[in-house]
Amino acid sequence: MVDLVVLSGPCAGACFAVPDVPIVIGRSLEANVQIDDPWISNMHALIERRGGELWVVDLGSLNGTFVDDRPITEARVEVGTALAFGRTRLELRQRDASLAIDTKAMKTPYRRSHVSVTAPQEASPRPPSQPSQPSQPSQPSQPSQPSQPSQPSEPPEPGEPGESPER
Repeated sequence: MVDLVVLSGPCAGACFAVPDVPIVIGRSLEANVQIDDPWISNMHALIERRGGELWVVDLGSLNGTFVDDRPITEARVEVGTALAFGRTRLELRQRDASLAIDTKAMKTPYRRSHVSVTAPQEASPRPPSQPSQPSQPSQPSQPSQPSQPSQPSEPPEPGEPGESPER
């Protein structure tokens, strides 16, 4: 059995099992391996078995998929191969037999590969408070318009110069 070990990035230290079925890596809740890295696309890459070999396939990600520091659209990979998605670095490693889990004895399915890890956010300094402004004379009231429901806003995510991460 092969594991996908996160070496750096928001999920550093996480370990995901690579099963015999294809798995999708991305930020989306629908990805099998969810990594909360803003540089990773919602559905970034796929790892699948072809015969007895493992392959990684880029799914049209904005910031690319890298195998041993080379950009790829698809590539055969093996134990020891370094992978990079966004700013997250991973490595394929052979599972240590002493860490094996007897999934047949479990009452619920073993879903080690569907894990979401969120990095803690650094505290940002608050802007200094503004002195209060003298009140302006009130404007004549205008007929009220029906209010529109407000849309939740999300903070912009960092991106390469001239690019922005995919949503």
